[in-house]
Amino acid sequence: MQNYLFVVFILFFFSFVSNSDAQINFQVGIGTSYTLANAHNDLVTEFNTANAFRLEEDFPALRVMSGIHLGLRYMVGNWGLDLSLQNLRRTRETYGEDGTILFEKKYYYTVNGLNAGVEFKTNKIISYGIGIGPRNVRIQRDIKNTDKRVAVIDKDMYQWNIKTYILFEFGGQAFTRFALRPYFDFPLQSISLLQLANDMELPNYSGDVDEFFKGIGISFIFYNGPQS
Repeated sequence: MQNYLFVVFILFFFSFVSNSDAQINFQVGIGTSYTLANAHNDLVTEFNTANAFRLEEDFPALRVMSGIHLGLRYMVGNWGLDLSLQNLRRTRETYGEDGTILFEKKYYYTVNGLNAGVEFKTNKIISYGIGIGPRNVRIQRDIKNTDKRVAVIDKDMYQWNIKTYILFEFGGQAFTRFALRPYFDFPLQSISLLQLANDMELPNYSGDVDEFFKGIGISFIFYNGPQS
């Protein structure tokens, strides 16, 4: 329910601040993030240790994720409102053999985040921004002998996430501009990895299972629309 209220608030806010001098820019691009997932990677290390006798290679840590960036920017003078959606993905897997039985572990990681915030332009090239919004973290695996997937952790696991960024814009075209947007994701709630530990057959795992999935990343964005 909190996510629906968030979207309604954003739509109302954008309509309320309608201004004839405003500039609206659509955003499309890609992004990559170095994920700070220490609790998750400690769990992976424990899995590798417990299954060393049958693994051909270690299950890799979760570090870099990448995906698409879509958004909308509403500028009035040097101030603006930013509404953006980011989808980050990564697949991690390992395999081995236990006697005559082939063994495989494969997980699909997805982080979907919606961010609404304010942006301040210091000059034609550099801007600063900060925003907040809901973010969904999902871990899935294949269902054996099917082409379907099942959620390993609760698919309704949401966090409120604060995003800060610096924007560097380049190009002088009237209707298109390229930008680099380094950013930091700081989630306010953790996600429990207890279900993942159980799926990895580590029911007695005693390490930290609370993971925030913080991230340091950069987005490569094209802005479409009138440029100041």
